[in-house]
Amino acid sequence: MIGCDISGGLGNQFFRYAFARKLYEERKLAGVREEFVINDYAIDQHGFQGSLHDFNILPHKTVHSKRLVMEYGSVCQKMFYGLYIVLDRVNFMRNSKLGSLFVNGGGKSGVVISENPDDEELSAPSCKLKRIFTHGSFENVGYFKGIEPILRKEFTPSHPISDYNHSLYNIIKNSNSVFLGVRRGDFMQGENRKIFYVCDRDYYQRAINYIKEHVTNPVFIVFSNDIPWTKHNLDIPGEVYYESGHDAVYETFRLMYSCHHFIISNSTLHWWAQYRSENKNKIVVAPERWYNAPGWEEHLMLPYFVRLKTGVRNPYQEV
Repeated sequence: MIGCDISGGLGNQFFRYAFARKLYEERKLAGVREEFVINDYAIDQHGFQGSLHDFNILPHKTVHSKRLVMEYGSVCQKMFYGLYIVLDRVNFMRNSKLGSLFVNGGGKSGVVISENPDDEELSAPSCKLKRIFTHGSFENVGYFKGIEPILRKEFTPSHPISDYNHSLYNIIKNSNSVFLGVRRGDFMQGENRKIFYVCDRDYYQRAINYIKEHVTNPVFIVFSNDIPWTKHNLDIPGEVYYESGHDAVYETFRLMYSCHHFIISNSTLHWWAQYRSENKNKIVVAPERWYNAPGWEEHLMLPYFVRLKTGVRNPYQEV
């Protein structure tokens, strides 16, 4: 059994699934065939938008368990996970070297936990273990290296494109379309702003200008949870189209990844859109760092990204 805790928006769900999917493939190659279990409890409780179940993912059992390990794990796994929960509540896991060692050693127990993607050293659980549980972010390409074709196929919506979007979809497919993703909304609120606010007007304008210099006749397709802000603040040359903002997340994602080039924000859904793209010659422009918080600045940066400066100072580095 491989039990995968799913949480967050669709981009976060993709990362959590991808690591568990890699483990499934490794165990299958070793002759181990088993049940794949997805735990939707956090999605149900917190109302995150988007669902893996709208995609062509691996056949699986869906459960709604507050503590998947506690319900299905061995005695040792329950003890390990219980200790993790206690230590995590007092911030021991994130603020100590021992906490890091604790997480990195989870593979031996079959309870694999991802906390800080920039510096994790996760070992693959032994194929001799009968039950594997994954919990955490797993936001690093190293966690699913080698199964890229599988993920690109499975992260394709299982629903046909809506009649409403056929016109926009055809424009995207038949032009030098450029995805322009502007994530604001929740990224600008409260404590989230300190952690996630990286992409400002300066960054987007630099990115637009870069694309203009390197792509012939670019057609910008704007995706944002704050379209009025983009229209008021960004100088976008030439042909520009705006996604409605009313589509199902799987529909929006298909329009995103169908673009030929990308200006992404530090959104995991934007990251997956460029990853899912079938254009081998794509240009991907990204901000100079991913998040502001230590341990979360480099984990999703890829070698082919064109990284541009932003005008936002990192509050974690201020004296």
